[in-house]
Amino acid sequence: MEKRFLFCLLLCIGTARAAFEIHQASPIIIAGGGTVSVFPDGSNPASLVEKKGLSTCCNYSNLYGIKNLQTWDIGLFYNHHSKTGLALRLCTLGNPVYQEKTIGFSLARKISSLISLGATVNYYDLTISNYPRTGAVGLNCGLKLFPDSALGFAILFENLNAPKICDRQEPLPQIFAFGWQWKPIRRGELSGEIFKDTRFPFTWRSGIRFEVFRGCNLLAGVQFNPDRLSGGLELAWYKFQIAVAFLHHPTLPYTVYYQCGLNF
Repeated sequence: MEKRFLFCLLLCIGTARAAFEIHQASPIIIAGGGTVSVFPDGSNPASLVEKKGLSTCCNYSNLYGIKNLQTWDIGLFYNHHSKTGLALRLCTLGNPVYQEKTIGFSLARKISSLISLGATVNYYDLTISNYPRTGAVGLNCGLKLFPDSALGFAILFENLNAPKICDRQEPLPQIFAFGWQWKPIRRGELSGEIFKDTRFPFTWRSGIRFEVFRGCNLLAGVQFNPDRLSGGLELAWYKFQIAVAFLHHPTLPYTVYYQCGLNF
């Protein structure tokens, strides 16, 4: 049954437009409802100014529990005096037959106490068995607003330059997201996002993070259209960080996401 499902999934990928699903492997983002524009672990380069010092992390998931259908995300981050953020990321998604790889460099700058701006340049590499290797360059841009210490807003554009792959014949997904985060109490935070992929209708995403005790956070989230539920746990001790999350899909099996990180 598993082999049959994998064959159908690969067939869909092969007959559809070039995939390069802009897919988050971070359990912190997944557990919090998939709000990619708001938090530093997401896709918005402007949020890198919220990280601290030098850090690295590795995210992993075996998607839908299907053998060999895996995603990896390895990142190196640096923040200079909460004013300038840098990131280098390597992401992979696929299996021995179909493989997407993305390498991205991000730069963020806080231009005032209210605004930070950021940009990411990605190189997308696509490999399919028995087909020529192909690639493309994409540009992401983001903005974050900080009206006060408890409230924030975010805007994200992914693949703003409308890149195409496969001899410039197949367009890659473009994304717009508008998000917000609110911290009504010291130990709790709410977030939400309007998310638009050019190939699909608008979706609403929201999440909550609650600090059980110092270094331990519980997260939960929901996404609509299609409806998806998620939850997770984030632990930090000394310089180490681990996180785990699950994502429930209405038709596909549960997916579990893992993260380990180190702050230098």
